[in-house]
Amino acid sequence: MRSSILIAACVTSIAILQPAQARITKIKVTRIESPTFDGRSFGSVGPYEKLVGHVEGELDPADPHNSAITDIALAPRNTNGKVAYTTDIMILRPIDRSKGNHKVWYELTNRGSMLAFPQYNDAASGGNDPTRAADAGNGFLMRQGYSIVISGWDVSAPPGGNRFAITAPIAVNPDGLPIVGPALEEFVIDDNQTMSGPLTYPAATLDKSAATLTMRVRYEDQPTVVTADKWEYADEAGTAIRLVGQVPFQQGTLYEFVYQAKNPVVAGTGFAAIRDLASFLRSARRDDEGNTNPLDGDATAIYTACVSQPCRMMHDFLWLGFNADESGGKAVDGVINWIGGATGIYMNYRFAQPFRTHRQHIGRWFPEFQQPFTNRLLRDPVTGKTDGRLARCSTGNTCPKIFEVNSANDYWAKNMAVSLVDAQGKALPDEPANVRWRPIRLWPKIRQGPAHHPAAAGCRHALFSARSKDRL
Repeated sequence: MRSSILIAACVTSIAILQPAQARITKIKVTRIESPTFDGRSFGSVGPYEKLVGHVEGELDPADPHNSAITDIALAPRNTNGKVAYTTDIMILRPIDRSKGNHKVWYELTNRGSMLAFPQYNDAASGGNDPTRAADAGNGFLMRQGYSIVISGWDVSAPPGGNRFAITAPIAVNPDGLPIVGPALEEFVIDDNQTMSGPLTYPAATLDKSAATLTMRVRYEDQPTVVTADKWEYADEAGTAIRLVGQVPFQQGTLYEFVYQAKNPVVAGTGFAAIRDLASFLRSARRDDEGNTNPLDGDATAIYTACVSQPCRMMHDFLWLGFNADESGGKAVDGVINWIGGATGIYMNYRFAQPFRTHRQHIGRWFPEFQQPFTNRLLRDPVTGKTDGRLARCSTGNTCPKIFEVNSANDYWAKNMAVSLVDAQGKALPDEPANVRWRPIRLWPKIRQGPAHHPAAAGCRHALFSARSKDRL
């Protein structure tokens, strides 16, 4: 019975598409471990090796494939007239590449950290630099022969901890002066030791009359203004605030800080970085400097995997048309969104904060619950607009196969049910042919940690197993 349920829950095979020209200009490998995982062998595939480094890319602001990126027209240009970026990368591949399955399992990190890799392999160690034999867990992905890719995309990912970062440009005014505009910070205080609140973007002025700090216990409470004599900027650069007199922020309180910020990062560059890395790995032989594509010939199909936050990013990735690369080909063939709900991400905005997440009592004022929620085209009676998450990729025949897997929490907190009904609350017909969705039951401890729940692990494994009749 379990086998039949797993088969029913899995996506059918994905077609291999034509090569596409990627805009990765340089791939730099700075560290190689061969073998990695202490030389552990994974069935008939054998041992793996690890490549760590970064890639450099550039975007043409005039290309329609990039025009959806907020503020790209205001990003500085390099000598080629393009917008440049750099992102971290890690590749795990079979040492004997002829024994691999010549497909890529591409993890989209959660705030810079690897969550999907330990889940799929039931690994309890390794963090963002899996190295030892135990860090491979049960070795599921490696035993299937996948080449594994991890890269940065989130401009708000915190530094350190071997997290995967992306360096994106800062938008400026046409005259070269800094862009200044309103920004909101929310500080959720769960202890009695928090002494300062960091700002995502520096304040444009230290004049406290240009900012407002409020506090409340619950989001529906009327906020109380913290008068200007009770708070101050923590440094001359305006990168944090604190309460006057070395007083900690009040435990169990939501603080909101509205201020004039400067130097917005072009956060939407992260969408293009994912697209272009996938296209480079699929089709390029070498980069512009002659460095060899480390997965040349081993990316006949590319499947993304994620947990929570990056899955919400993938909703917007598809909606904004980023699965079409600059030559019009498909970037990724399959998308497995694990507990991503039905919402988007606060990313393609000026003064974006992709790390934010909308919950029952926090993050309520940041744009995440935005139309469209459905894959099908629907008319929104509030705005009068007709749209669907797959509208753009459907037009260009670049939609991937999609598998949405969500827990009860995601129906409650992340609006998953709204993706399955129309504007009148009536159930939609079947999803488009390229989409499958499944509800799952997960205990809290394994929602975002190493998943040892048999049903959850079995579903993920069946999606990628070479032995599964219906699979990616």
